[in-house]
Amino acid sequence: MTEQEALAQGYQVFKGTMRVLSAEELIDLQGQDQQAAAGQEGTYAVVVFDSPTDVSGMQADGSGQTTRSAKLIGVATANKYTNFGDVDACKALDGQQVGDVDACKALDGQQVIMAAKADVVGFPSDVRLPIGEPTASESIILK
Repeated sequence: MTEQEALAQGYQVFKGTMRVLSAEELIDLQGQDQQAAAGQEGTYAVVVFDSPTDVSGMQADGSGQTTRSAKLIGVATANKYTNFGDVDACKALDGQQVGDVDACKALDGQQVIMAAKADVVGFPSDVRLPIGEPTASESIILK
């Protein structure tokens, strides 16, 4: 799928760098105090945007869709509470489902173009990682 095809099908398209990080590394990347996310663990795949980017997604309180500026977006999580890998959160460059954080490791540090629909993007109301940033439960890596 091309960027134009994704946009025509209702996807949002984002550009940035894929990063696969431990909880501590993600908290450091975000410039947060380690105490803010005490007890968080696991591995997180995020796309760090080249510059702050408007992202549309669902509000955690169930009141509908909103658009907010974001610095990054979560695309896969693997910890003892959540495993977004089971819900198609990261796809390989060829569009085939790979389905887990480990699959995103092949893209770690690379510039990517990803697509996600607003109805699968959520904005947190708590301190889950990434803190204060949206997460897509399904996404496609276009490049």
